[in-house]
Amino acid sequence: MENLNKHLLFLFIFGMKVELMAQPSYSIDSSFIPFLDFRLDYINTGGPVGDLWENPANGNIYLTGFFNQTHNGKFYFGNVCYTPDGSLCPDYNGYFGRDLHRIFPINDTTLVVTKSRYIRHIDFNGNLQNLNYLFNRVNSAPCRSGSSPYVYKDGSFLIANTLGSIPNGCSPIIQNDTFPHRFFVKVDPYGVYDTTFQHNTNHQPTGFIPYDSNRLFVYGLNHRMTQYDGVTVNGLCRIYLNGDLDTTFDNPILPINNYYDIELVDEKSGKFFIIGQKFALKNYPNQLFYIARFNGDGTLDTTFMTIGLEDTTNRPEAGVNTIAKTEDNGYLISGFFDKYQGYAKNGLVKVDSTGKIEPQYFNNFIGPDSGITRWDEAQISGIKPSINGGYYIYGDWKYWDGKPSQPIIKIHGLSVGLNENKQSLTIKLLKAIYPNPTNSMVNLVWLPNQQINQLQVIDIKGRVIQTINQGLNQSESYQISLENVNNGIYFLKVFGEEGVEIKKLVKR
Repeated sequence: MENLNKHLLFLFIFGMKVELMAQPSYSIDSSFIPFLDFRLDYINTGGPVGDLWENPANGNIYLTGFFNQTHNGKFYFGNVCYTPDGSLCPDYNGYFGRDLHRIFPINDTTLVVTKSRYIRHIDFNGNLQNLNYLFNRVNSAPCRSGSSPYVYKDGSFLIANTLGSIPNGCSPIIQNDTFPHRFFVKVDPYGVYDTTFQHNTNHQPTGFIPYDSNRLFVYGLNHRMTQYDGVTVNGLCRIYLNGDLDTTFDNPILPINNYYDIELVDEKSGKFFIIGQKFALKNYPNQLFYIARFNGDGTLDTTFMTIGLEDTTNRPEAGVNTIAKTEDNGYLISGFFDKYQGYAKNGLVKVDSTGKIEPQYFNNFIGPDSGITRWDEAQISGIKPSINGGYYIYGDWKYWDGKPSQPIIKIHGLSVGLNENKQSLTIKLLKAIYPNPTNSMVNLVWLPNQQINQLQVIDIKGRVIQTINQGLNQSESYQISLENVNNGIYFLKVFGEEGVEIKKLVKR
């Protein structure tokens, strides 16, 4: 009997391993084929993709990067618009110069593209907008750095002011008066230096990231941007929108010469990630981290596994580049590493909500190889979930899993909870949605015999601001509230048993 139990246990464990190995690693969306060829050499107008924004209204994606391309007399210099199948958006022109960093919307009709010393307003067809703003800002904040600005609801910007090594260099100007140099400045909706915003750091910030509706992170090199308004912050602090320091937050990073970045992928709980290259924490001075999740006050979230990244090639840039949340509350993590928690994963891994690896994903994974920049170092620079299911992965490479590939792909098959493959199927689920526009409540009426699994309310920037999982099938109708959201355009994403439907919502 004992031997029989041992055999049954062996068969059970073996069966579990077989089942684990049989699960799909991931699948590349073959229907998405980018039209322009970014695999050209660096000198011959090729280059990586730097940022991506997906329009929730139609699924079109807008890319920025280090590329100069032309087609049929149209320019795609550093930015391009693709439809969901990868074809060119027919009315888009992108003549702004290569090496653009970010692209994001600031309202329902306007996008912003940025790079160092560069911010442009464009419409969804790539046409320049707000030229007076451009003129005023160039003449008011002359050493602006547009890499990672913060945009207020009224159109004002917080931007870094460069040339920190020159104490009196690049001073802001307004009405023929020159003001002392500041390491970051606020410009009003017209692009003019805002003299009422007098907060400052002792070195230019690297960027600004919203934390919630009232606060944002300011971060920079932690051995240079050591102070904010005279208070020691060592490279990272949180401020209110008026610039006052949030004293409830304490930077957990030890002030040593290293690189790290911030990701906010768990906003509802108030948690955030710090990722990068070998950073140390105040309360853990003898341990080096590549990734860690933190509570809102800056303390380490010990429920998330922080160990596991290994780099056997001893590259100095080893670390984590980006992290993105998946539909099942897990995370995709990319960077420069060979192994993660003992599994060979070559720079891309999926973990669950606690940071534990899910090893069935990316089996026999080669990943990106042979970059197209002058350094010839392939890497993933960004991962963005698509409103239609799947994830866009982009960066710098010529080959993916050993096959020629554009430096942007779309993958499926990474969600354990919802069937993420079914999300790419657009079907009819709603019979009616009213009132729309609304000032508060919205009534939804399902078509007969529909199984509704989840609702998401998504803002124009693609952020999920409300998720509903309970009570959806108790009747043929449901009511949601937009009372606590700002006026504007939103999108309702309805997940059914066999697919998804997306509807536009307007809050007035």
